[in-house]
Amino acid sequence: MIWSIFKKDFCLLWRRAAVVGALQVMSAVFLAITQQTSEIDRWELSTTLLFIGIGGGMALLISSLVHHDVVPGNRQDWLVRPIPRPALVAAKILGVLLLVHAPMLLADITYGMLGHFSLGSTLAAAFSRNVFVFLVFSFPLLAIASLARNFIGTMAALLALLMASAGMRLLMDEFHWELLNFTDVRLLRGGPTWVAEASSLVVVTIGAAVVLCFQYRRRKTAISRMIVFGTWALAFALAFFLPWNVMFAVQQKISSSNNNASRVTVTFDPALGKRKVAARASNVDWRQHIPVRISGLPPNTALRIDLARARSISASAAEKPYSIDTRLDFTENGPSYLTLEMAAVSRLARDEPRNDQELRSKPFRLEVELYATLLHATGETSIDKYTLRADERRHSDSPCFIWLTSVDEAPYSSEDDATFGVSCRPLISQPPCVSLVVKDLPSPWTQRQTLSCPNGYRPYEGHLLPGGDDVRIGALILDGSNTRHFAGNNDAGMMLANATKSLRWYEPVAHFKQTLVVPSMNFEDWTGQGPAFPRSEQQ
Repeated sequence: MIWSIFKKDFCLLWRRAAVVGALQVMSAVFLAITQQTSEIDRWELSTTLLFIGIGGGMALLISSLVHHDVVPGNRQDWLVRPIPRPALVAAKILGVLLLVHAPMLLADITYGMLGHFSLGSTLAAAFSRNVFVFLVFSFPLLAIASLARNFIGTMAALLALLMASAGMRLLMDEFHWELLNFTDVRLLRGGPTWVAEASSLVVVTIGAAVVLCFQYRRRKTAISRMIVFGTWALAFALAFFLPWNVMFAVQQKISSSNNNASRVTVTFDPALGKRKVAARASNVDWRQHIPVRISGLPPNTALRIDLARARSISASAAEKPYSIDTRLDFTENGPSYLTLEMAAVSRLARDEPRNDQELRSKPFRLEVELYATLLHATGETSIDKYTLRADERRHSDSPCFIWLTSVDEAPYSSEDDATFGVSCRPLISQPPCVSLVVKDLPSPWTQRQTLSCPNGYRPYEGHLLPGGDDVRIGALILDGSNTRHFAGNNDAGMMLANATKSLRWYEPVAHFKQTLVVPSMNFEDWTGQGPAFPRSEQQ
């Protein structure tokens, strides 16, 4: 019976399915070709419109598949024919898989193979993306379509949910400062935030299954609409309001190697002194560079501070938020600096630490809660086939398309530092974190590694995303002589030409929380030290 219903739907919808499938394959080929040339930015608008067309075509196809045997109303022939209702809903799900997701799978495999990746890696990423899109898009849309009589009704329901989501985001912006110390949308990127994503996804999947059950077994459309609204509300709350402490605790609970971090410590080390910072004359640097000592890091590991919440305790015992910072990296034992950006933590300027007269005039105690992750290096990928200008992009055998993006002095860099970066377009899933490693630099240049973890610490497979955002990977180059500065891309290119460059991949192995305590400090104690000089002197 299931196959008979599917064959009936296929005969009615094969033309639409062929058009949507052809668009997906054409899109994959188009992206695979343009991403290997300098033309990708030129075709950005066309790519966006193509994705919108594919999404709209998929929505129309799924809606039409459901509405050939519409659920609401009492004039449908399937109500009087001997068709088991479980068989009907199973046939609709089968139709979504074969008419929508089979062409998507073919397109993703084409995209990966044109990128010169192995068949095994491409299949794993393609299947992963199909599962992700099915759970996030196709299955919920199937449930929503069952509530309406036609495609217009389905689009109206989707529009209502999108407008409700947009309204909630605007409301969250209004109460941004009140939510800052509870959960902050700026922090919901990377790290353990996959817990919120996964929780929301589970709620959406369960809600869609319940709606399909009510519709095809009991035909309770009014109740099903209430379930859709409740599912949306709960999924939105989990996605944006799940406290950071809860997400980190879940991440810590499922980690199997937390004992590896028991000896890793971050302690205050005032003997290191102030960090030398060359600030530009047109800016004021309010950052605090707290001297610390890292100890206990095992070989081939790195330490990432996912979140650092600092609070001050004044001489009058008043506790106030001091700074909230994310993604602070350490790759070796020894002295270093924990930089607090001192971004705004209150709606009112007078409540900022730099405007607090008691903190500016008297010593205070600083406590920094560190939510940290220990990462272990799993391998390296050479990227010696390195192009120096954006208009010279070409495909390499690495998992990324690599090109030089910038060489410049940071607004408040250490006076002997310069930065450059590369961009990677992820084609297949890789370990969650990556660092650009530059070896064999000419003396006195050395490198300080920085990490990029664009998708957080998801324990499940990443997914192939044609046309996805670049992964920006930076590298900090140090001049040991304190006399040289990059003059621009040409100088950097000459210095890097003979250097060995690779991507080092990391996986999280342990998660832990520590508190860094500065017993007594003045506000000016750990600001940057060094002469200010105008922009023209840096170039």
